[in-house]
Parts: sequence; C-alpha cells; structure tokens
Amino acid sequence: MPSSGSATSTVYLSQDEALPADVASSVYAYVDRPCHALTLRNRALAKVQVVGGNVAPSSLPVYLHKRTPCTYATIAGIIVGVTEKDRRWDLMIDDGTQIIDVSVHSRSIPDSLLKSIPPVAPSSRQTLESYQSMPTLPLESGDVVKVTGKIWRRQWSTQRGKTTFKVGLDVQSLDNLNDDPSEEARHNLRAHQMDSTEYGQVFAMPSECLSVVRIVLPLQSRSAAAYCHPNEALRMERKFGDDLRALVQSRPDSTQDENGLSLSASSVANRLLAPRSRYNRLKRASSEVPFSEIRQSYPGQRERRIKLEAQTEGASRIVPLPPSSSLEAPQHTLPHPMPEQTASAPRQCSSLASSQTAAPESPPRRTATHFGKSRQLRTPSKLRDSQCTADLFRLHVQKFLVDHNRFTSLCERARLESRGRKRSSEGPTSPLPPVFTMQYLMTVRNLWELADRVVSVMIRSREKESARKGLLPTASGEAKSEKMRRLFERCVRQLVNEGYIVIAGEADAIPASSLFEARAEAAEEDLPSSLSVEVAKWERHFYRRGSRNGPPPHLMAGAARNSNEAGPEGAGGRGDGGDSYQLLTPSLLIAPLSTILRRSMSTTFSTSASAFMGEEEIRALTDTLRRNDDRWKFVGSESVKEALMEMQ
Repeated sequence: MPSSGSATSTVYLSQDEALPADVASSVYAYVDRPCHALTLRNRALAKVQVVGGNVAPSSLPVYLHKRTPCTYATIAGIIVGVTEKDRRWDLMIDDGTQIIDVSVHSRSIPDSLLKSIPPVAPSSRQTLESYQSMPTLPLESGDVVKVTGKIWRRQWSTQRGKTTFKVGLDVQSLDNLNDDPSEEARHNLRAHQMDSTEYGQVFAMPSECLSVVRIVLPLQSRSAAAYCHPNEALRMERKFGDDLRALVQSRPDSTQDENGLSLSASSVANRLLAPRSRYNRLKRASSEVPFSEIRQSYPGQRERRIKLEAQTEGASRIVPLPPSSSLEAPQHTLPHPMPEQTASAPRQCSSLASSQTAAPESPPRRTATHFGKSRQLRTPSKLRDSQCTADLFRLHVQKFLVDHNRFTSLCERARLESRGRKRSSEGPTSPLPPVFTMQYLMTVRNLWELADRVVSVMIRSREKESARKGLLPTASGEAKSEKMRRLFERCVRQLVNEGYIVIAGEADAIPASSLFEARAEAAEEDLPSSLSVEVAKWERHFYRRGSRNGPPPHLMAGAARNSNEAGPEGAGGRGDGGDSYQLLTPSLLIAPLSTILRRSMSTTFSTSASAFMGEEEIRALTDTLRRNDDRWKFVGSESVKEALMEMQ
C-alpha cells in the first residue's frame, strides 16, 4: 500500500463497471509486483473477481478483493496432495477454509530446496553427456508451506446457467514452515487483520502512477461561463471530466497544495471520478463525435446524424444575456445546457430569438405522457423464431411494467382531476408504482403470446438437437402451460435479482385503482380534452393495437378475478396467493431513505447535505438501506442517487 507521505489518488473499483483502458493499465502496472501481494486466506482467494466483469480491460486481468486490486497473493497451509509433471509440480494447499491449487515451476524454486538426481546411464555415451539432471521438489504431503504467487482464474463449470471459476496461484516464492509451524497461525491472524482494516477501504494509489490527462475548456465556453453562473467553470470541468473518466486540476499559480506537497508541471494532483451516473451522461457536440463511433451502415448517415444533433442542441444552447448588455452583443453558447436553465432558457430568450436569426425548434421533452417517444419493441407476431429467446421476453416484461406504471399514474391523475382534487404539497412528487403479481402478468395477452412462442421455439430446438445427435425424442410429461409459468417465474426472479423490481411491502401496498376501473371512472366524468386524448392514446398503446373491442376476454376475466380476490386493492393486488412486486422507482425509495437520514446523527447522512454526497457516502447509504430491510437487498447505488436527486 502507498505510504502516507506521498500524494495519492482515489480509484473506485467495481466488479460490474470496467475502468478505462489507460487507468486499467496504470492500476495493473502498480499491482503487478510480488511486493504488493495481498495476505489472504484460501476462501478469500477463491472469491476474487475480475474488475469490470469476466472480461478484463485491455487483456490485463486485475482482480478485486473487496475494494483492493491485486494480481499477487500470499497464502499458507498444509500440503494435502502433490502431482509431479514435466518440470512442474501441482500442490494442493489446505488452510482449513478451502483447498487451493498451486503450480510450482522449477525456475521459481530456490536452489537450496532443489535436489539434483543423477540420470540413469543410457545406451549411448553421446546421450549421456548431453543429458541433464532433473530437479525434484523436496516437499511431501503434510508439510506446512507459505507461498506467494500470481493469481490465475479460469472457467471451471457451468450448471443451470451459472458459471463457476477456479482460482489458483503460480508460485513466485516458497517457504518451508516445518521448522516454525506457528508461522501459519500468524499468517492467518495477519490476513484477518488486513481483511477488516485496509482491504475494505477505498484503494489509494500514488498520483505519479496514473497517466495525466489535461482538460482544456473551449475559449467560447469560458467566456460564457464568466457571467452565466458563479460556479459555471467548476461545473463545466466536472462535466468534461466525467465524460473523459479522469480529471486533472492543475494550479500553475501555486507550488504547494493544502497538505504542503509540491506540485510540478510533470506531476500534478489528479483525481479519478466515480463511474458516470445516468443524470451526468450528456451528449457531446456534433463536432466532437469521433468518426469511429458512427456506424457506416448506409451512405450519408454521418451527415444526417450531425445535422440532427445540431438541430436538437440549437435551442438548448441559447444563454440569456445579462440585463446590462445590448442586443448587438455577440451571442454566446454553451456546449452543455445547465439543468436548472434547460426548461426556462427558451422562454427567457423568446424576444431575443424573434429579433435575431430564429433558432431551430427543439423536439418535445419526454414526459410521463409522451408514450410515443418511449422505446418500442416488436410485437411477437413480427419476430423470427431465432429472436424469441428468454432475454427478449424479459425485455418485453420490463417494457410492460414501465407502461403499466405510466398508464396507472395517468388514470389516477385523471380520476383526481375529474373529482376536483389536487395532490397535497407535502406528498411525494410522483405516485408510488402499482402493485402486481406474477399471475397478473400471465393475464396480459402480449406477454402470454410471446411466452408461448418462446416455449414452442425451445421445444422445437430440443427436438432438432436430439434428431441431430441420433437420439430418440423423449416426450416431456410437463404441460406447455406449466413451462410457460416457469418462464414467468424465472423472469420475475431475474428482475428481482437485478434490482429492477422489488417485493411489495405492507406500507407500499396502498389501494391502487385498477386499469379498467380507473378508465371507466374517468370516462364517466367530464375530463379536459387534452387529458382525455392522452388517456385514449395510452389505452391503445397499452393494449398494443389489439382487438377493436378492447382487451381479449381472458385478459378481462383474469383482471376481474384478481380484482375480486384482492378486494379493494384492484387488479394485481395481494389476493392471488403469490408474492406481490413493485417497479423500483425513485419515489419508492424516498420513504426508507428519509427514515435513514432522520435517524442518522452524523454529517455523512445529513439531509441537508444529501445533494452533495460523494460516491463513498452514497455507497454507505446503500449498504445501510440493504441491511435495514431485505426488500432492498439488490438495490444499487444508482437507484439511491436518483432517489436523492428527486428528494431535493
């Protein structure tokens, strides 16, 4: 680990998000040394993961133990098996927690441990003179050893869609502990101490080990930032740095920082930002889009894309001039509009835009009622058999849940407006997502049709595979409807494990209006024309242009049955005997996060400082949320960050 007297840079590592290629190379060059080996037990070594998933960035496998990267590890234990091969020995070391395979090569063993055995005289003298003695390893089963080696990890087996990996070591140094068996116990104590103190902290690496990336803002942007916002320069630096995944803040007018460390032109203090969030992911200007990122599927696509981006960003780039400036002042633009001025800038500049050259009109913003701008998926009847897979079925279920949430919110708003009621100001900014069950999803016509096609394709594929191998086709005793039900169960279980939906709690299971009851109730009242049109559009979109008379009979019957069994909770409630679920939205996390923020007395979880939380505070808040309730076991930091932004 780096010493406390040197300047360090914090690097946030995760097994789900990969680092940029240059940062991964710097981290790999730093940890790829035997002196930086981690002291681990065998069980901890067997659970190391690759940073960024199973595919290493730039073919450099950097392994992650908790929050510390590593490529070397040190273990100690008893040898329980020895296999001799050509100039190599495979040892099986057991320390009481797990058995680890260790490969020992003759080149990595000290000469003092090697014993040369003279060869048996062959029939030829020339062969005898050129024959070399073979070394042997003076280790047997029962010996206590301590080894330091490089970690390797390869795929071991795949069962039921879950892949397991085998982890081992290529020995770089080996010590025989038969003379001092207590060294193994000291190694285990040291491993427990390091595991609970240093390995759980954020990894800090010397700044000179990271590549320096200088960020130079455009002159036009710096001139506009001088009067638009007091912190505009800092905000734009953060935007640019987040887009490049690295930020270097250099101060040429100062030679020392707040810690008294010297800053030179060749070595400046740099800071790696955390992975980009959904709200910070901005589009770059059309002039900055590299040619390699544009797909050349047909001629003229690059020109059309640049022209479309220019029209989209034209209106949002207008920045209101200060009151003291005249209309003859040059028009300044910003590469990225400020979030707080995006909606108000076109209205403030209406008079200015009318007097000068008219800017192209920006497309309408996507809202909860803009169903036409949401992602469209092909209907099951238009899909080929090769496209009907379980993954595509899961995408359709996710899309249906989003539409179900939006349509329910729209019907609820229509019902409230028809009765002349308004939402209370102290209530949540957005309604809670409706409660649904797996049985309710099985009553949806499109999902049921797609599940039928997916199961049929799987059955035909299995029959073709048996015929190709020359095996007799085996008739399954399970009905097709049962296979479809298991497909729904597996899809719901995957969505829960991914944190897309959560199990509905008792407090969140509020009486929600059914889709059909809310639509009928809204139709009886005199609604505004715009709201009535929106409800009708959403209804056509929700049923996917089905029968002209509305949803199919089995869908109506299933919804009515669920409504009768659920009582006042409506369709998709808790009365069908299965678990109830809810779509994970920021509004659903506001209540538990508010409880945690009120209980905490530290400044880390302060409600007033929730908008300025860093990655470490958000991760700590996420861990606290997961520990308090098993419902939020699979909630990620991004969802917590979105909920905090909505709370503000």
